[in-house]
Amino acid sequence: MSRHRKLKVFLIVLAALVVIFSLIAGTKLVIQSQSKSAELPAPVIVGGPTITPTQDALQALSSPDFPSFIKAFATLLAEKNYTAIAGASDTQNFQYTPLCADSGGGWSYTYDALTTGNLSLVVQYPVITPDQEEYTGYSPGGRWSMGINAKSVEYVVGTASGPDVDGTTQAYTNGSVFIFELPYPTGGPLPWLWRGLVLSNQMHC
Repeated sequence: MSRHRKLKVFLIVLAALVVIFSLIAGTKLVIQSQSKSAELPAPVIVGGPTITPTQDALQALSSPDFPSFIKAFATLLAEKNYTAIAGASDTQNFQYTPLCADSGGGWSYTYDALTTGNLSLVVQYPVITPDQEEYTGYSPGGRWSMGINAKSVEYVVGTASGPDVDGTTQAYTNGSVFIFELPYPTGGPLPWLWRGLVLSNQMHC
């Protein structure tokens, strides 16, 4: 075999080896890539709307269960969501009573005071009762029972501040009593309603 032919055969064999090694290396890379992809966790896709605390509170505000209702009420009141609060109030019979004052008001007066910033309210949570603060007159038939005719009535202590309270911005911590009623059902369970507010209990007028 001539020297030229030997060189030609050598180059062909060398080219074949290069192709074979390239194929082997490529196959190895593909296998490694597939292996790594299999090890990665599958993405988690969460569907449906996100439930926020405010949405939860709005739903609980319609509950006939008082612990659920009052937690939602306290949350929405702290957020100053007075539209939601109005929807959970007995606006026809609401009584706003500042003790030691000549007169009170109804719902329109209270709502205007809240929305204009002249009255700011906080419901204590966990709940504090008038008995715990030694406020009297909140038992059935008591001085501040307001003659409410309902399936159930609850009294909860809170804090009021703002010019509408006493002309200053001073807050009387735990000096106010929120009154809630559960109306008699008329064809189905009804939610709790905010029925009244008595301020300045700490003054024992």
